[in-house]
Amino acid sequence: MTEEELMASAYGAPSLRPLSKSTMFLYDKCSASDFKLFKGNAFEWITIETLIFSMLLLTMLFYMIKSRFSKVGIDNSNQFEPMRLSLVVKQIVHQIRKNIEAEPKDAKKRYVDNEKRILVENIQLKIKLSERAFDEIKSNKEIDPKDAPNWLRKCLVGKLTKA
Repeated sequence: MTEEELMASAYGAPSLRPLSKSTMFLYDKCSASDFKLFKGNAFEWITIETLIFSMLLLTMLFYMIKSRFSKVGIDNSNQFEPMRLSLVVKQIVHQIRKNIEAEPKDAKKRYVDNEKRILVENIQLKIKLSERAFDEIKSNKEIDPKDAPNWLRKCLVGKLTKA
Protein backbone atom coordinates (compact mmCIF):
# COMPACT_ATOMS: atom_id res chain seq x y z
CA MET A 1 0.00 0.00 0.00
CA THR A 2 1.11 3.52 -0.74
CA GLU A 3 1.29 6.24 1.86
CA GLU A 4 -1.89 7.90 0.54
CA GLU A 5 -3.85 4.65 0.71
CA LEU A 6 -2.67 4.13 4.28
CA MET A 7 -3.76 7.65 5.20
CA ALA A 8 -7.16 7.09 3.57
CA SER A 9 -7.71 3.80 5.38
CA ALA A 10 -6.55 5.36 8.65
CA TYR A 11 -9.39 7.88 8.42
CA GLY A 12 -11.92 5.09 7.84
CA ALA A 13 -12.38 5.55 4.12
CA PRO A 14 -11.11 2.36 2.52
CA SER A 15 -13.78 2.52 -0.19
CA LEU A 16 -12.85 6.08 -1.30
CA ARG A 17 -10.03 6.61 -3.70
CA PRO A 18 -6.84 7.69 -1.99
CA LEU A 19 -6.80 11.32 -0.86
CA SER A 20 -4.03 13.72 -1.62
CA LYS A 21 -2.29 15.46 1.26
CA SER A 22 -3.79 18.79 0.21
CA THR A 23 -7.37 17.55 0.66
CA MET A 24 -6.75 15.38 3.71
CA PHE A 25 -7.39 18.26 6.09
CA LEU A 26 -10.93 18.64 4.67
CA TYR A 27 -11.79 14.99 5.07
CA ASP A 28 -11.19 14.78 8.80
CA LYS A 29 -13.13 18.01 9.51
CA CYS A 30 -16.39 17.30 7.67
CA SER A 31 -18.52 14.35 6.68
CA ALA A 32 -17.83 12.38 3.51
CA SER A 33 -20.94 13.72 1.78
CA ASP A 34 -20.02 17.35 2.59
CA PHE A 35 -16.45 16.68 1.50
CA LYS A 36 -17.63 15.39 -1.88
CA LEU A 37 -20.01 18.35 -2.21
CA PHE A 38 -17.55 21.14 -1.29
CA LYS A 39 -14.22 19.90 -2.59
CA GLY A 40 -14.54 22.42 -5.43
CA ASN A 41 -14.31 21.98 -9.15
CA ALA A 42 -13.37 24.51 -11.80
CA PHE A 43 -17.00 25.54 -12.31
CA GLU A 44 -17.46 26.47 -8.66
CA TRP A 45 -14.26 28.55 -8.64
CA ILE A 46 -15.24 30.30 -11.87
CA THR A 47 -18.61 31.09 -10.29
CA ILE A 48 -16.96 32.53 -7.18
CA GLU A 49 -14.53 34.62 -9.25
CA THR A 50 -17.38 35.87 -11.43
CA LEU A 51 -19.39 36.88 -8.36
CA ILE A 52 -16.43 38.75 -6.86
CA PHE A 53 -15.74 40.57 -10.14
CA SER A 54 -19.41 41.47 -10.62
CA MET A 55 -19.54 42.86 -7.06
CA LEU A 56 -16.47 44.97 -7.83
CA LEU A 57 -18.12 46.33 -10.98
CA LEU A 58 -21.38 47.02 -9.14
CA THR A 59 -19.49 48.87 -6.41
CA MET A 60 -17.67 51.00 -8.98
CA LEU A 61 -20.95 51.69 -10.77
CA PHE A 62 -22.60 52.66 -7.49
CA TYR A 63 -19.81 55.14 -6.65
CA MET A 64 -19.93 56.64 -10.14
CA ILE A 65 -23.69 57.17 -9.87
CA LYS A 66 -23.29 58.56 -6.36
CA SER A 67 -20.62 61.02 -7.49
CA ARG A 68 -22.89 62.21 -10.27
CA PHE A 69 -25.51 63.40 -7.78
CA SER A 70 -23.45 64.37 -4.74
CA LYS A 71 -20.30 66.39 -4.16
CA VAL A 72 -17.16 64.27 -4.07
CA GLY A 73 -13.77 65.75 -3.21
CA ILE A 74 -12.71 69.28 -2.42
CA ASP A 75 -13.39 72.34 -4.54
CA ASN A 76 -10.07 74.15 -5.02
CA SER A 77 -11.34 76.90 -7.28
CA ASN A 78 -11.05 79.49 -4.51
CA GLN A 79 -7.26 79.27 -4.64
CA PHE A 80 -7.36 81.29 -7.85
CA GLU A 81 -9.40 84.10 -6.36
CA PRO A 82 -7.59 87.47 -6.41
CA MET A 83 -7.36 87.64 -2.61
CA ARG A 84 -5.69 84.22 -2.37
CA LEU A 85 -3.37 85.06 -5.24
CA SER A 86 -2.41 88.33 -3.55
CA LEU A 87 -1.14 86.27 -0.57
CA VAL A 88 0.96 84.18 -2.95
CA VAL A 89 2.31 87.36 -4.57
CA LYS A 90 3.19 88.78 -1.14
CA GLN A 91 5.20 85.66 -0.33
CA ILE A 92 7.03 85.81 -3.66
CA VAL A 93 7.75 89.54 -3.26
CA HIS A 94 8.95 89.01 0.31
CA GLN A 95 11.39 86.32 -0.87
CA ILE A 96 12.67 88.54 -3.71
CA ARG A 97 13.20 91.42 -1.26
CA LYS A 98 15.18 89.13 1.05
CA ASN A 99 17.34 88.04 -1.89
CA ILE A 100 17.91 91.63 -2.99
CA GLU A 101 18.89 92.68 0.56
CA ALA A 102 21.27 89.75 0.84
CA GLU A 103 23.05 90.62 -2.43
CA PRO A 104 22.24 94.21 -3.45
CA LYS A 105 25.09 94.35 -5.97
CA ASP A 106 23.75 93.99 -9.54
CA ALA A 107 20.31 92.90 -8.29
CA LYS A 108 18.54 94.76 -11.07
CA LYS A 109 20.77 93.11 -13.65
CA ARG A 110 20.01 89.65 -12.27
CA TYR A 111 16.22 90.02 -11.96
CA VAL A 112 15.11 92.31 -14.81
CA ASP A 113 14.41 90.44 -18.06
CA ASN A 114 16.28 87.36 -16.81
CA GLU A 115 14.83 84.08 -15.62
CA LYS A 116 15.69 83.59 -11.97
CA ARG A 117 14.81 80.74 -9.63
CA ILE A 118 13.60 81.58 -6.16
CA LEU A 119 12.56 79.35 -3.29
CA VAL A 120 9.19 80.13 -1.69
CA GLU A 121 8.06 77.74 1.06
CA ASN A 122 10.33 74.99 -0.33
CA ILE A 123 8.88 75.38 -3.82
CA GLN A 124 11.14 76.54 -6.61
CA LEU A 125 9.59 79.17 -8.82
CA LYS A 126 11.03 80.63 -11.98
CA ILE A 127 10.41 84.35 -12.31
CA LYS A 128 11.22 86.97 -14.90
CA LEU A 129 10.57 90.51 -13.70
CA SER A 130 9.96 93.55 -15.82
CA GLU A 131 11.74 96.76 -14.86
CA ARG A 132 8.48 98.23 -13.53
CA ALA A 133 7.80 95.15 -11.34
CA PHE A 134 11.37 95.21 -10.02
CA ASP A 135 11.11 98.91 -9.12
CA GLU A 136 7.81 98.27 -7.29
CA ILE A 137 9.40 95.47 -5.28
CA LYS A 138 12.51 97.48 -4.45
CA SER A 139 10.50 100.54 -3.35
CA ASN A 140 8.41 98.35 -0.98
CA LYS A 141 5.23 99.13 -2.87
CA GLU A 142 2.40 96.67 -2.16
CA ILE A 143 0.79 94.86 -5.09
CA ASP A 144 -2.97 95.51 -5.24
CA PRO A 145 -5.00 92.29 -4.72
CA LYS A 146 -6.94 93.00 -7.92
CA ASP A 147 -3.67 93.10 -9.87
CA ALA A 148 -2.27 89.90 -8.31
CA PRO A 149 -3.44 87.49 -11.08
CA ASN A 150 -2.00 89.73 -13.79
CA TRP A 151 1.25 90.20 -11.83
CA LEU A 152 1.66 86.42 -11.58
CA ARG A 153 0.94 85.95 -15.30
CA LYS A 154 3.56 88.55 -16.20
CA CYS A 155 6.28 87.58 -13.73
CA LEU A 156 6.06 83.80 -13.38
CA VAL A 157 7.72 81.80 -16.12
CA GLY A 158 5.51 79.02 -17.43
CA LYS A 159 1.80 78.50 -17.74
CA LEU A 160 -0.48 79.34 -14.82
CA THR A 161 -3.65 77.25 -15.04
CA LYS A 162 -6.53 76.13 -12.85
CA ALA A 163 -5.81 72.46 -13.61
